[in-house]
Amino acid sequence: MTLRIKREQGFTLLEMIIVLALAGLFLSLMLERGPVHSTLASFLQARERVLSTLRNARLDAMTKGVSITVRPDMAHAQLLELSGKIIVRQVSLPKEAVLVAPVPIVFQPNGLGSAVSWVLHVGARTFNVSISPLTGRIMTRDA
Repeated sequence: MTLRIKREQGFTLLEMIIVLALAGLFLSLMLERGPVHSTLASFLQARERVLSTLRNARLDAMTKGVSITVRPDMAHAQLLELSGKIIVRQVSLPKEAVLVAPVPIVFQPNGLGSAVSWVLHVGARTFNVSISPLTGRIMTRDA
């Protein structure tokens, strides 16, 4: 008589997480470069990247206790978060995005920011973002 060891069947949690992460990467590549690409997707992506960069910069300024500057580099279609002359973070924008930013936004360690207004254009869609000089709050408006 032989003993048969019963093996459990199914997937482990780690295997599922890896498969879902890979599927997400492939899906994001398809949305960015595939036939499903639309100006709305580019607009929403650019809008979220601008907002998250500004929020991260304000948080970095408050937690690190230094001034943080966010300036666009439209030649390379990206936003740069700077601490002095050191690049803290680079965030790429979709190639269709045009960011009209006359001056950089500077966040102080107390959370206040320079009173600046930026305008983001992607196709026919427009988005305005500004910083409140009194509170440092990031204010948005879709145009």
